[in-house]
Amino acid sequence: MEPFIYISDLVIFNIALFISYPAASATALSDKTFQVFILVANLSWICASKLSLNYVLERPLVFSKTLQKLSAAIAYHLVLTLGAFYFLKMFSLSGGIIALYNLLFFVLAVTMRAIMVYALEFIRRKGYNIRRVSLIGDSEITSRLVKSFDEHSEYGYQVIHRVSEADLRGYSVTSLVNALRAEEVNELFICYKQIDNTFVKTLINECYLYHIKVKLVSDLLIDKNGASLMNYNGIPVLVLKSREEEEQQLRIVKRGFDIVFSAVMMICGLPLFIVLGIITKLTSRGPIFYKQQRIGFDEVPFVIYKFRSMYVDSERMGPQLATANDRRITPWGLFMRKTRLDELPQFWNVLKGDMSVVGPRPERKFFIDQIITKAPDYRKIMRLKPGVTSVGQVYYGYAENVDQMCDRMVHDLEYKQNFRNDMHIIFKTVGVMFQAKGK
Repeated sequence: MEPFIYISDLVIFNIALFISYPAASATALSDKTFQVFILVANLSWICASKLSLNYVLERPLVFSKTLQKLSAAIAYHLVLTLGAFYFLKMFSLSGGIIALYNLLFFVLAVTMRAIMVYALEFIRRKGYNIRRVSLIGDSEITSRLVKSFDEHSEYGYQVIHRVSEADLRGYSVTSLVNALRAEEVNELFICYKQIDNTFVKTLINECYLYHIKVKLVSDLLIDKNGASLMNYNGIPVLVLKSREEEEQQLRIVKRGFDIVFSAVMMICGLPLFIVLGIITKLTSRGPIFYKQQRIGFDEVPFVIYKFRSMYVDSERMGPQLATANDRRITPWGLFMRKTRLDELPQFWNVLKGDMSVVGPRPERKFFIDQIITKAPDYRKIMRLKPGVTSVGQVYYGYAENVDQMCDRMVHDLEYKQNFRNDMHIIFKTVGVMFQAKGK
């Protein structure tokens, strides 16, 4: 898998470079200069890839870590590339060219990794790409591990061998390693409470010789993703991030993804935006875009944008929710709402920072006041940045009244902000669009 990712990255990297070629040509670069540009960029990427090991996928698959490695590799690449260009005095290259091919590469690489992660999880659930593992040590800890592996088949672990602390007394290091080799074990989990330190050290050294990966498992139960291991002069220390650190890191990663994703959608989708705008203008009287005030993060109001799907003055009698067979909706507007194409201008809201790509759908204050009367927990939703799509939108759909809005709220309260969940919701949303389930 690692060679495949490494080569795929290199291919995608060069695709991004050659897509950027027209922009490079516009700056009147000579063929020789562009050839040097391609060579330097490739060499610096190879070095950056080796430095960051971004092509290595660990178990269990954590997409955010994969994304961090990729971002680190691109940062290394930029430093190496800019340094090389300065040394070679290639001042004719504009920063725009470098930014363009790196942005394209990032988007393509993230897309490729997202597809790969979901494909790996799928085939592991089917029983392929499995790692044979052995668990030794405390029975309570090993039982928890077995339960976790059973509940998460996407980890791709098959427990072949289990040895309790009591049974370990009957093994020497050599006999245990021979048993692991006979069972063709790939990974050994040492679940310790009171295992002999010398025995563990010797076992780790022996496993290293025979390419058996060793993982140490403590009896500490934590409900945190932000844990890292620090080595203090040979003493391993588990460091847990504070809530503030976790939230800040999450906001930075999520905002970065929002900017890149929405920018790509608006640039690549510009022809579609123009077509939708023209058809909207030609099929009914009124403006192309519809603007409305919604309540966003921390109850701050903002203006949301949509392609207009209703006749002008459809709410002259006051705020109303759309219903099935709603006569206020134009024929063209009905198609856009079913395919959710009317929501596309909200990527501008995402770029502005009013919204996120994924998050609870924003509502008007008129309806929020009614929802809170029936479901006070709705205030929790307003602590999150609203999104173009959401868990509730995917699994529940549009609401026609306040009671249905309260029902949909239950789904949105289950939303957990992380990159993997966001990608899952985005893929689900695309499926909903093609099935035309909107209204």
